[in-house]
Amino acid sequence: MPRMDCRLKDKISKKLNKGELLLPLFTLWWLLMLGNPASQHLPSVPVLMYHSISSAEPRNDLCLTPEKFEQQVIALKERGFSFITASELIEGWNHKKSLPPHPLVLTFDDGYLNQYNQAYQILKRYQIKMTLFISTGYIGKAGYVTWEQLEEMKASGLVDIQSHGVHHFDLTTISSTALVKELTESKQVLEERLHQNVNVFCYPSGKANLRVENNVSQAHYQIAFGIKKGRSNPNFDQYNLQRIRVDAFETLAAFKQKMEHEF
Repeated sequence: MPRMDCRLKDKISKKLNKGELLLPLFTLWWLLMLGNPASQHLPSVPVLMYHSISSAEPRNDLCLTPEKFEQQVIALKERGFSFITASELIEGWNHKKSLPPHPLVLTFDDGYLNQYNQAYQILKRYQIKMTLFISTGYIGKAGYVTWEQLEEMKASGLVDIQSHGVHHFDLTTISSTALVKELTESKQVLEERLHQNVNVFCYPSGKANLRVENNVSQAHYQIAFGIKKGRSNPNFDQYNLQRIRVDAFETLAAFKQKMEHEF
């Protein structure tokens, strides 16, 4: 039997020592899958992390101009990547659907209005898929997407809409009651309003620990993303998957170099 990753084994041991034995069936299945020879061939996949697409000032390293974002999209297309959503990534890892050659996921955190006005409009021109992580408490507020815009994007077939909690709290610092509410309420609201499954969570500001991860599992999310750097590896920890952060200030040449060595 193939050996389980030692880091995962240590994490499981810590949970067992703390008495955290009650895990959802999906989690138990995933752990058992790691001992299945077929699982050793599950690919790690580059998942890019974006936030704001805007020309507005002041800018920071999370805010790309639309022009630079489009240049990156063109570079990725020319390199031969196949754009999939986070939901399609789950299907591929679960062997429910074959992953295309050179899969890549574009993710956008927080649900800013410019993700609809800029990012979505650019990606729609190229028929490229994206995944949005939405904090439901901000929907419809100034600077954020509306329900109507979310419904339009979902109907296009290009946009996967998943949970980023309710209030964008640091989940490691809030009470257990508040944590459960952040995870379950955001999931329920998105599922009921958009008539879809919400199986993916993204930690606000990447903040997570074992308590948070266990609650994400118990809330019946299948995977969760953080901000640790690297390709998403399903053979390690599906509740703190890595992503590749895109720096708004890096040149196109630097982005292409990163694409060759990290993607």
